Amino acid sequence: MSIEIYKVTIKTETPFNISSGTQDSGFIKDVSIKDANGKPYISGSTIKGKIRENYRMIQGEEKTKELFGDGGYRPSKIIVDNFYLTENEYSSNIRYGNAIDRYRKVTLDKALYSKEVISGTFHGEIEVNYNGDDSMKENLYLAIKMITSIGGSKSTGLGKVNIDIEEVV
Repeated sequence: MSIEIYKVTIKTETPFNISSGTQDSGFIKDVSIKDANGKPYISGSTIKGKIRENYRMIQGEEKTKELFGDGGYRPSKIIVDNFYLTENEYSSNIRYGNAIDRYRKVTLDKALYSKEVISGTFHGEIEVNYNGDDSMKENLYLAIKMITSIGGSKSTGLGKVNIDIEEVV
């Protein structure tokens, strides 16, 4: 069995918003997800979804199901941990915007919104069971490096990131 662990660092170039789905007293529309201590983090499922999407572009659907599972009898060979702040230093700001009707290209009435955006450096691990398939290893590394953004509102310049990968085992 060929299990490898990668330490991955995500450094934000621009703030991101991964919405928790809750509102902060009605003032902030999209509050970023936070752990039990109130610190922002990036969920492993968010990162795994980005890696899966990139891997599918490189390898196609069948090879992607082989590595990530098919939701049925084939289990996933990859485990992605949540990514937590490397240090307790991060910045949290409020971004304001106005929703736009993309068809008519005009702003919508009563559509001013606000969202919490986060900047910082996050660290997590990815564990993979390759079963001796080296082509999987090279393509997974490339799929991880292809992540250039996370969260919503990428069209407004949010969520640009840099990824560093260190092989542990």
